[in-house]
Amino acid sequence: MAPAQHDSETRVWSVEGHAIRVVYWASVLEEIRAEAVAGYCKFPRGGVEVGGILFGRLEDGVTRILAFRPVPCEYKFGPSYRLSERDGQAFADALRALETDPLLAGLEPVGWYVSHTRSEVCLSEQDLELHNRHFPKAGQVALVVRPESFGTSRAGFFFREANGKIRCESSYGEFALPVRATKKRSAAREVITPENAPAPRAETTISKRDRARPARARVNRRRFLLWGAVAVPVLAVIAMTSALMLRERKQPASQSLALSALDVNGQLQIAWDRMAAPVLQAAGGSLEIVDGGKRVVLPFNAAALRRGSVTYTRKSGLVEVRLIVNPPDGKPVQELVRFVGAMPTAKPKQEASPRKPVREPAAEKPKPAPRPPRRGRRGRQRSELLESPPRSEQTKVLELANLRPHRAAAPALGEPPSLPSASAQLPAAPAPLPTAPLTAAAPQRPAPSRPAYRGPVSGRLIWTGLLRRGQALSINGRTASTGYVTGELPGVPVRVSAYPAELSDNGLVVYTSKALAAQREPPGPRNGWNLTRYALDPERAARVLVTEPPSAQTGWRKLTLRGDNAPVAVIVIDWRIAD
Repeated sequence: MAPAQHDSETRVWSVEGHAIRVVYWASVLEEIRAEAVAGYCKFPRGGVEVGGILFGRLEDGVTRILAFRPVPCEYKFGPSYRLSERDGQAFADALRALETDPLLAGLEPVGWYVSHTRSEVCLSEQDLELHNRHFPKAGQVALVVRPESFGTSRAGFFFREANGKIRCESSYGEFALPVRATKKRSAAREVITPENAPAPRAETTISKRDRARPARARVNRRRFLLWGAVAVPVLAVIAMTSALMLRERKQPASQSLALSALDVNGQLQIAWDRMAAPVLQAAGGSLEIVDGGKRVVLPFNAAALRRGSVTYTRKSGLVEVRLIVNPPDGKPVQELVRFVGAMPTAKPKQEASPRKPVREPAAEKPKPAPRPPRRGRRGRQRSELLESPPRSEQTKVLELANLRPHRAAAPALGEPPSLPSASAQLPAAPAPLPTAPLTAAAPQRPAPSRPAYRGPVSGRLIWTGLLRRGQALSINGRTASTGYVTGELPGVPVRVSAYPAELSDNGLVVYTSKALAAQREPPGPRNGWNLTRYALDPERAARVLVTEPPSAQTGWRKLTLRGDNAPVAVIVIDWRIAD
């Protein structure tokens, strides 16, 4: 994109108490706003996000934005502006466009811009990572635009402060980007001065045409009045129709949620009518996704429910989506939609199990057939050992130790074997261990053992609903006494910990009484594809108590919780295999 003309209107953005000062041309941000609105209107329910590079100059603490260059995205990870490996290479090439583009001669990269169609004016973790990778200099800024189809869009600058940190949750100074009206060029008017004034006419004559002008003026006036009498009622009808349509548009929709699912490169765009009456009146809800037999539940609070859309990476060609809206007083409203399509091209990586699987014991090889007994001095005794019933290893060791002192007392052929007795003459040797006769040894079989547990060593359950103060909640397997639960206990001895949580616009916030406030978890199957942040708040962490942990009597699959102090809408239950 070529730099704007130097006669464009200049704007200044600054923050009190900070040395940052951004000077930009209004025409540059107007073109960025138009590009963001075009991406927003690309398809319903949020469209796609766009981004690019800002060019200008960094002069004595002043960031001048004079041009921009859009960088396309293949949207491999959904409609958000998240760069794939190929997109990252294109972004790096666009930074080096100054060497070949004469329109950008004398300029340098001063930052970048991105549009957010499903969140507020803030920097996400992906945005912050891109900014730190390509724009590490002081004074380089990030511009976030929140487009609107009609009316004024919102924007904000983000910059690196003196301590090197960047405020990501919101901009210090959010400003409006209105739709600029196109100025119509008027014809040039000649200024009359005494020097170029025309010379006066010598004579003035009135022709027949000039005499007929008053009559024509009267006819034109009649036509104007006639058209006015017709146009006024028509305009009144149009105004009334527009008012009624606007009123119907402002009124909430019926009980229908208008749930839909649209696939974009393996990313399922799930959307619903955020202006529907159940959504506007709801205190929360949840989204159940059954993907190829696997069930995922995403809990929503009122604010997240009114956003009207969510992105899900599907794993199969058949996905069933159910939206459940919970009004404060009344029956839950739910709607179901199914998506049927081809299998996704790129199969997501499965998380490796933290514990190595236990190998199956190798099958015992069949024992070879016993050889015929040898005839000789000790042939009869060896024959008896081969023909005796199978015994345990301990019994065999004891019997062999008991037989060693009787080498000289081998019985003759044809006689039954004699058993050792206390009166037998034995050579000088330690006394043999007492044991039962060979004929009394019964075969010992090992007791059947329970198959070893081969699953993960830890896991998580997420419960959504409304747990009031003093109310008990029982979870048995995949069912709960109230609300909905995702996941289940493994059925082996485990230790559990329950934390109250809250779903915000930035993800899932888990309140704990331990020093876990600095930990974060990226979106994944473990946390319902929500960015998870741990907040140190002992008062809120005490709102959920474990009254009955899993035990052997319940098969290690059941636990009971109780609400305390205040109602809870989301509970995170972590379990770990007991040592």
